[in-house]
Amino acid sequence: MTGYKYDRQCRLIISSDSKTFDLSEHRIVFSVTHGCTSTPKTLRARIYNLSHGGSGSTNTVAQIQAATNKTITLSAYYASQAPTILFSGQVRQVYAGRESPTDTYLDIGASAFEALTATGSMNTVLSAGWTHKQVFEDVLTGLPVDASDTRPGSFPTVSGSGSRPKVCYGNVRDGLRTMRRNTASVMFQHDDGRLDFVSVADLAKPVPSEKKYFLTPANGLLGIPVQIPEGIQAKALLDSRLTPQSVVSIYSKNDTDSRTEVTQTQLDLDYAGTNGGNQYTLPDGTTGVRGLSHTGDYRILYAEHAGDTRGETWQTTLVGQAVDPSDQSVMTQNAVSATDE
Repeated sequence: MTGYKYDRQCRLIISSDSKTFDLSEHRIVFSVTHGCTSTPKTLRARIYNLSHGGSGSTNTVAQIQAATNKTITLSAYYASQAPTILFSGQVRQVYAGRESPTDTYLDIGASAFEALTATGSMNTVLSAGWTHKQVFEDVLTGLPVDASDTRPGSFPTVSGSGSRPKVCYGNVRDGLRTMRRNTASVMFQHDDGRLDFVSVADLAKPVPSEKKYFLTPANGLLGIPVQIPEGIQAKALLDSRLTPQSVVSIYSKNDTDSRTEVTQTQLDLDYAGTNGGNQYTLPDGTTGVRGLSHTGDYRILYAEHAGDTRGETWQTTLVGQAVDPSDQSVMTQNAVSATDE
């Protein structure tokens, strides 16, 4: 994460069948949500004080609302970096309003690769001997929905096959949810339309060739990360590279201390059924909550990017699960010192 993170840059482009609108010079307040959920990546953007056609000017608001087949691209980066696309998808809702006597706004709701889970349907029968991977590749993600088809990506190894024919009928989103339960997997939808299924067990496995993003107070970490069940929640200056399924190494480094700093949570003994499996006990009887990585590495499961081009907000909030949680009692006192990348 090299380069100084100031001089914020933002570009917002709306394209339609007939015209392209560059709204980058206006005040833009946005929120991009991206996580391992059943819903696609979404964008909520508010653009202030567009022209309404007064005094003979062009009615930009009406043109955008009347345009068909609208797509939107949002880029958020820093002057020291190359332009980076934070969101690209289809506009689903546009509506205008007034926030004050002097400020009007245009709200835009958009999503990426939503068609498969929103309108995709399946109606086929697989012969005996089918496998979960075959269902994933041929039925759930192999359907021609629209020009922005979702395509199959990685899938965990699942032994065995179906001894009877399988009826695949109904909504694709229901089939995806069933597939997640049957294979004990987490689903990731990526910006390029790829759909990955990763087993829960594999989420915690380190991959030697996998790129890690180091995050420290020196290069963007805001505040102190907080422990949650199975991992942490942290905030950083906005960075589009912090996406679900990527790995981030979070360290708190200063002149006298290089150990990982995370605010640990209290074990709630009233909910043994919920937290009991996430509890550890030291030889002296001290208890705590598992979920902290002794290496400082966490796999991102959820990321929310929020920004205001005329305000203070410009940050990424992420939720991560510990990678290689072999020692979860207490975080190592001598964590590897972080370096900018």
